[in-house]
Amino acid sequence: MANDRKYKEEVDEPTTSRDAENLTRILLWNLAAEKVRDKEISDKGETSEEKNLIFVGSRESGKSSIILNYTDRSNETSKPTIALDYTFCRKAKSGSSVLKNVGHIFELGEGTFLLKLIDVVVNPENILNTSVIITVDLSKLSEMWITLETVIAYLKARIKECVKEANRHDPTIKDQLKKAIQQRLSGNPDESKLEPIALPTAIVASKYDIFEKYEPEKQKIISKTLRFVAHYFGASLIFSSNRNETSAIRLKSMMNNFLLDGSITRQAKIETSKPIFVTFGADTFESIGLPPLSASELNDPSHKTLLDLWKYLFCRHFPQEESKKDPSLLEDFGRDPQFEESSVDILREQKMKELENLREILVKRRQNTQTTSIQIIN
Repeated sequence: MANDRKYKEEVDEPTTSRDAENLTRILLWNLAAEKVRDKEISDKGETSEEKNLIFVGSRESGKSSIILNYTDRSNETSKPTIALDYTFCRKAKSGSSVLKNVGHIFELGEGTFLLKLIDVVVNPENILNTSVIITVDLSKLSEMWITLETVIAYLKARIKECVKEANRHDPTIKDQLKKAIQQRLSGNPDESKLEPIALPTAIVASKYDIFEKYEPEKQKIISKTLRFVAHYFGASLIFSSNRNETSAIRLKSMMNNFLLDGSITRQAKIETSKPIFVTFGADTFESIGLPPLSASELNDPSHKTLLDLWKYLFCRHFPQEESKKDPSLLEDFGRDPQFEESSVDILREQKMKELENLREILVKRRQNTQTTSIQIIN
């Protein structure tokens, strides 16, 4: 695997303007070199495929560790993700001796507080080639529902914006996304009742080793709630642990499917005595069952949907920390003159500009590649 997959180290935040300039030169040089190589390959009538995967979710929920493991760097110590980290992987394209498919991997840090940076990755130019992994922490149940609710709501709104904008140039975008959803959920008896996220999505519940220590009734509520949420939104569900080899293999398989067109078999492993693994469309409402509530609670008119009922059950057993529900509810000390720090503000502004520049470069590169491909076909 190490021979097939190469990676790029995450870029540390520049500390001086010279560092920023050097970083920009490196990025441009690498992109230019790849562009020349891609042009040589395109001249031979071959094209590579590029896909994006973004990790978003709870703080310290193992996102960095999952990426390090996938890129064969499990011996490295993960560092806290400040904003948006980037790495990539490559794998030889089937049937080509030269061409490699490329997977771009982004990791969003700071929990749900920087969701706006999702826009850098999920955009109209690559909406058809992007997947999402949402991570939640099984040791932090007081944040779990808030994290899922906030991330999923933002994702669906962002995707809607991208589809609307992309539709101006390609009126088939919406139909292409709908067709992809139907393929993922094909044959599921609940298909018409689901509200699937338009992009391929997996929910990863980390720290299964902590989950194992919970009482059986607690395990049941957590696992069935996560199964319902994943199924309702058309996502896969993976319980993972750094100490469990099976879950690590499943994660790699899912990431290969998202990034490098690896195949994945539809299956549902739902025993709580082992890490749960349910792929797209493999679960059913019948298998999950109704939330264990009284008849009066089930018939309460304030609970208009099954999603409302599961939320009520979960949050009753595991009260959520309201301060983390919406970042706007918190006092923004970063804008308080009392806490001004010009050097930090300058570095932050630099970082944001670099992220935007990188996004624009990647978009232009993809557009140029598409233009070259069209010329070859013509």
